[in-house]
Amino acid sequence: MSFVTAAIWSVCAVAALDFFLALVMVSAGSVAGLDLVSRVLCEAAAFLITLFFLTVVHERERPLREVLGLRRSPILLLLLAALLGIALQGPVNIIVGFIYDRYPLSPEEIELLKKLFDVGAIHQKIAIVVAAGVLGPVVEEMLFRGGMYSGLLRRHGALRTVLGIALLFALAHREPRNMLPDFLGGMAMGYLRWASGSIWPAILLHATFNTTSVVMALMYGPETDVMTRAENLAALAGTVVLLTVFGRLAARSELCTAAREADTNTN
Repeated sequence: MSFVTAAIWSVCAVAALDFFLALVMVSAGSVAGLDLVSRVLCEAAAFLITLFFLTVVHERERPLREVLGLRRSPILLLLLAALLGIALQGPVNIIVGFIYDRYPLSPEEIELLKKLFDVGAIHQKIAIVVAAGVLGPVVEEMLFRGGMYSGLLRRHGALRTVLGIALLFALAHREPRNMLPDFLGGMAMGYLRWASGSIWPAILLHATFNTTSVVMALMYGPETDVMTRAENLAALAGTVVLLTVFGRLAARSELCTAAREADTNTN
């Protein structure tokens, strides 16, 4: 798979998302937009359909388990991935704060953001956490670091693949102010995907990061800076340490070594 082909599939996924969003809005007779859960469900439908056609076109001869990298990963690496999802809040907060200080949200954008998280019933809050914190990350990882990953890896190597997919991942979110943090997050998830040879650590990092962000938004409001500068810097240091430890443990793991070899296997 070439990067041009991967970009086309990414555009198809985003176009499918827009189609489902418009379809649901028309069906519901809504002009004010959809709630967060509905948005994530539309994303799940769009991305999974795109993933289906991608695998049919490019990976028809390989088992889906191998295409998506659904391989076992050491428990310790999964734990480190979950901790990384929490620690990554720090560096993302630093970058986002720098960008948004210079390019702040408009009052209308702030009001829309508040509305997405302004729910009172506990079952609505749980639904938002499950959708935005778990379902969204799972389908995004399956498309970007699952379906696209091994085909690009076999042709372009690890570094270019991780960088390229991180860029497509950031562009797919279509928010210029979030492009850099999305890209860096994609790099972290891509590194875990490569080092472990499994998609599960990347999914766990993504889901833990999103869940932490969603819970804080529900508790304190999406516009509130929950962590102090010192806490963000400490989390940044923790992120570097955790990534280093993850890489060293994965390099010594026979399970991860076999998984990395399976990613580049053309049979």
